[in-house]
Amino acid sequence: MPVGFLSDDQASVFGRFDGSPSTAELARFFLLDAADRLLVERRRGAANRLGFALQLCTVRFLGVFVGVPHDVPAEVVAYVAVQLDVDVAVIDGYATREKTALEHQWEIRRLLGYVDFATVELALREFLAARAWTRRERPSELFDHAVVWLRDAKVLLPGVSILTRLVSELRAGADQQMYSMIVAAVPAGLAERLGELLTVGDDARVSPLERLRRSPTMASGRQLVLALQRVVELRSIAADRVDVRKIPDARLDALARYGLASDVAALRRLPVARRLATMVAVVRSLLITAIDDALDVFTVLMAVKLIRPAERASDRQRLRVWDELAGASATLASTGRVLLELIADTDDPDDPLDPAIAWGRLVTTVRADRLARAVEIAGDVAPAATDRDRRAGARAELVTRYATVAQFLGVFADTIPFAAVDAGAEVLVALRQLASVVSVSRLGRRDVIESVVTGSWRPLVFTNDPETAGIDHRAYVLCVLEAVHQALRRRDIYVVGSRRWGDPRARLISGAAWERTRPVMLTALRLTQDPTRHLRELAARIDARYLDLAARLDTSDPSSIIETDSTGRGRLRVAQLDAIPEPDSLVELRSLVAAMIPRVDLPEALMEVHAWTGCFDEFSHYALADNPTGTRMDDLAISLAAVLVAEGCNLGFTPVIKPGVAALTRNRLSHVNQNYVRAETLAAANARLIDTQANIATARIWG
Repeated sequence: MPVGFLSDDQASVFGRFDGSPSTAELARFFLLDAADRLLVERRRGAANRLGFALQLCTVRFLGVFVGVPHDVPAEVVAYVAVQLDVDVAVIDGYATREKTALEHQWEIRRLLGYVDFATVELALREFLAARAWTRRERPSELFDHAVVWLRDAKVLLPGVSILTRLVSELRAGADQQMYSMIVAAVPAGLAERLGELLTVGDDARVSPLERLRRSPTMASGRQLVLALQRVVELRSIAADRVDVRKIPDARLDALARYGLASDVAALRRLPVARRLATMVAVVRSLLITAIDDALDVFTVLMAVKLIRPAERASDRQRLRVWDELAGASATLASTGRVLLELIADTDDPDDPLDPAIAWGRLVTTVRADRLARAVEIAGDVAPAATDRDRRAGARAELVTRYATVAQFLGVFADTIPFAAVDAGAEVLVALRQLASVVSVSRLGRRDVIESVVTGSWRPLVFTNDPETAGIDHRAYVLCVLEAVHQALRRRDIYVVGSRRWGDPRARLISGAAWERTRPVMLTALRLTQDPTRHLRELAARIDARYLDLAARLDTSDPSSIIETDSTGRGRLRVAQLDAIPEPDSLVELRSLVAAMIPRVDLPEALMEVHAWTGCFDEFSHYALADNPTGTRMDDLAISLAAVLVAEGCNLGFTPVIKPGVAALTRNRLSHVNQNYVRAETLAAANARLIDTQANIATARIWG
């Protein structure tokens, strides 16, 4: 029978050898140092020395004493026997007297300081309770941490059932404590609103929770409006007002992930307290996700739909006038050359040129109308002396796209909880005033934040048009939004509570919050209040490693020499090793294996892997995320293989499209890419691959 959360196999190998230890484990736990040899050499007889050494090493490796030699792998016995220079066969004589092994175990416990579990159970409880409270780990992970803690503390491991019950009890207690704290902080009316999220209305196909889970799928002004409405709806539930400051963020995030990964029916079946706590965590997480999604849409909209197209349009406009500008430049160059020649021919440099003479020479080289046209073209195309910003044309083009941003100006700043550092304070003020700016019929300079209007924006915003009172509100709005876009990327402006767009310093704990959390965190990390002791232990450990390395170095060997510089510091120089030539048998084997491996196309390899693992079955339409086994497309696996190859190899769809095959048309591939390939389905498919690989015998041997 499984013991709690451990499988039969896991429980059966607890406190026992699970096959032979790896080479690294043999070197770490079964290598006898000088102190070990002193203890071993006190034994009389080769069998007793080998048996005592095995008892000593196995208790360090397993945390318990096992029967020697029948419970110890032959590889371990041979590894220790070689170090003691004794025959492996002598170990059979160790079991002749049963009490000998017990006496050795008692002596090892006394000499090395091993104690029983009962003496440290309270300390282990404190450690596991602190770890279970500060992070959401699987029971098996918490169980492994308990085993490591016991081994480090030189505690003989208890029975597997005792340890699993302790882990389950403390983990369940931490969960129940979290549920109780959240439920106690839920204000009146919130529980009812959260319950309504799990109810499917008579005229609806999905519950409100399922609808709120959906993120925007494209960047446009309309999509940003919908994303902001989603934020408003989630904020109206008021789950973010529940005081959860005393609960670690990692536990809240884990609870939210569980709720978001569960379907509505499963959430309704949860016990009342757990369901309410889970829904609070889910809605709080969804609110943060919705804010992040809205900011993602805004940044993509600004960069991809507005700024980049405006720059391309400006570049095209510049190219259209390039020929005219080249001709005008040639005309002006000729004119300048004539003037320079006149100056060079003047006898007295201080005597100014006669305009009549200069003009007469000019008109013989360039016609007057052509010169006037050249000056006009150069003046129109070349930037003014006060504005050398190369983005002037792009920004002028950007103003023409005002209709795209006008849809969300009224709610953008009011919906997203923006904040700013000093460098972005004025930009944030300008952003919050945009709604009032749009409503003013005639703007004045007092209505705008002039410090935000810089570079080539100034002539676009501050015009000489008397009908607009000298202020172009469209240019000002785009100027502010571009500044906000840049400030968000620099984090001069950030979003309070956001994961992707938040303040990088926000998750640092300090002040009263740290003082309240510090004891539990230090216990979970097995650290002391004073860091001096911990740092001293680390320094001593590093020093011991260096001394051990120095003792084992052979300075007479030219491949490893310690050189001393002028400051007296030593430096290890290792000579380059000569390459060992590959034997003919290895070359022949490589050629043979290469000839045996078939040559297949990458999509065929994906289809073969799918046939083994069924990994493509994890890809479901986003509208059927809660019902992955629902209606699917014919030949979906073929389309998925093509999409994964196109996206994974950065090829695009053109190389994988086959017009005569329904599963490989452009529309079909685009549909599959947008509706089936997403983070959740990729993670689920990867999980299938990992699980299948774990069951391969070779993978289990390699680890």
